[in-house]
Parts: sequence; C-alpha cells; structure tokens
Amino acid sequence: MLFNIIKYFYKGLVIKFYSNFFKIILIIFFLSACSNTDNLIKLSEIPPDEFSVLRKDPLEIPPNFNLRPPGKSKKTNSLDPSEKAKDLLSDLISKKERINSYENLTKGDTILLKNTGFSERNYSIREILNTENALALQNKGRVELLIEKLVGDSSNENILDPEKELRRSQEKIATGENFIKSQKPVIIRRLK
Repeated sequence: MLFNIIKYFYKGLVIKFYSNFFKIILIIFFLSACSNTDNLIKLSEIPPDEFSVLRKDPLEIPPNFNLRPPGKSKKTNSLDPSEKAKDLLSDLISKKERINSYENLTKGDTILLKNTGFSERNYSIREILNTENALALQNKGRVELLIEKLVGDSSNENILDPEKELRRSQEKIATGENFIKSQKPVIIRRLK
C-alpha cells in the first residue's frame, strides 16, 4: 500500500514535470514562430527608389563575331543619375570662353547654367578664402582675448621640440638603453 502511494506520488511528479517541460517547449516554439511575421507579410522590405531605377540600353549583337570587344572609350550605363548630370554639365562648361559667352549653347542650356550657378563661377575663390581666413585670425574677438587672459594660451605648450627629442633618443641609444620601452611622454591638454 505504501509502495503504491509512493509510486502514485512519483508518477504524479514525473507527469507534472514533463507536462510543464512540454508547455515551456510549446511556448518557445510558438514565440519563435511569431518572430518572423514581418518577413512573411513583407513589412520590413525596403521598396526600390523610383529615382534610381534606370533604363538600360539593349544588348547589341555585332554583325561580325570576329570583332574585338569594345574598348573603354565606349560609355557604360552609370547607376548614379547624379554622375550623368555632372557629365552633362561638365560637357557644357568645358571651356571658360563658353561660360562667359553663351553663343554656342541652346536656350535650355543657358537657363540650366544660370540656375545651377555655373555662369557666376569665381575662379579666384581660393585666394578670397585665404584672405578672409587671414583677417579672421588677425582680428580675434574680445571674448577670445578675454578667455586667453583668464585661461592662458595653451596652443604652444604641448608641442615637442624635434631637436631635443633627437638628442634624447641619441643619448638613449649611446648608453645602450632602449628608448622605445622607456616611459612615453604624457600630453595633458587644457580644455578651452
């Protein structure tokens, strides 16, 4: 009788354990099956960009198959429409004379050049920018001068002297000391 009670109790525990185990397995299975619904419904798919879809030229069959393959001079289909626009604009403004005089360009080309700003090109922009930057460096603002007086100018503090470093490394080599394994200089910069 006692044996039957123990046997019944043991069976109940085993059945309870296995039923809980199977419940957990089923829950994991159902949760993992639901995680892929975006791909099934196509919610996460990125649609193609309608502006990047280009028309490709049809293949050309040569009249004679003994011909050599085409060289690099023949243009291939570019995938980027902006490259095609840059090529068109660079062809239009290849010479400075054509920019200044619109005699050879069509009306549409002149409007395109005026709207894109290529007609008002300034070829000395680098010199203008250099003079503006030089003026900005000469005329420091009052706030910058005040901060420099309060904090100090730390722009030249951490610059290494190459001659001193050369002498130091030569001394280390002359004494037989390995200057690479020696302590590296630590540069501490102040916050501006």
